[in-house]
Amino acid sequence: MTSADFAALIWADLLAAFAMYVMMTYLTNVWKLSTTHAAGIINIWNGITPALAFGFAFIVDAFMGDFYMLIISSISYSVGLGLLTMSTPAIFGPCNEDKKECIGHAQKVLFYTALPLIAVGMAGHMVSLAPFLDLQTRSKNERDVEKKKKKENERQKNENENGKENKPGEESEEENKIFLQIPGLIMVMIVIMAGGIGLPYVRPWKLRFGIPAICSVVATLLFFTGWPYYDRDPPKGSPLTTTVRVFVATARNFSKPMPNPTDLYNENDTHPTSSLRSLFKSLTGK
Repeated sequence: MTSADFAALIWADLLAAFAMYVMMTYLTNVWKLSTTHAAGIINIWNGITPALAFGFAFIVDAFMGDFYMLIISSISYSVGLGLLTMSTPAIFGPCNEDKKECIGHAQKVLFYTALPLIAVGMAGHMVSLAPFLDLQTRSKNERDVEKKKKKENERQKNENENGKENKPGEESEEENKIFLQIPGLIMVMIVIMAGGIGLPYVRPWKLRFGIPAICSVVATLLFFTGWPYYDRDPPKGSPLTTTVRVFVATARNFSKPMPNPTDLYNENDTHPTSSLRSLFKSLTGK
């Protein structure tokens, strides 16, 4: 596993953000939608994405974990950007020009299917990419510390047995590994910079959307190459689960009488508050 695997996942985020940034121009110039109509589509997408992120955060904490969320969101990114590319008139349209007359029913179906998939990909990355990267970094640092301690113990043991130190080449092994990661990181940064600077000057819309789609597929494949080596935290449960259980129990016991406060508290000097008093019914019958 290298740092390039994770840096490549940023391709999908940045290039998908670019695709949505130029979406307003695409809808008004190619689809010939009014500014209000196009803005409405973009605003709905912008509202769905953070709402999905909130739901995904609960799913990740309670059931799935960051690793599998990244798998789902990366695949969703790739498929969504691919469908967005195929929705351009030059791919499956009745004519090979970026005009309203070349927008058929198939293009609309592909376009409106692509937007939710891109939203799923972006929301999943918002929730899981940073925590998963932090986990890999912490785990790698812990392993490096353990390796250094082990090597130091072996070196001292060899010194005691042989009366001489190890070869200098063994001490620079970790530096060589870091040096080998530099070309991959440079390649990632070049792709990101080239995409951010060069894509606005690309004229055909099939390329404007196609390049992010290709980069998203490559980033997903790079991420999958490290599958056996990633450290994974099991789901630890979400605090939201307990909150939901309280409201469910309150609704279930809604018709029951309010419990006696003396039965809820053991200390004489503790008194319930009047705010959210109805939630005490979640304790009825316990």
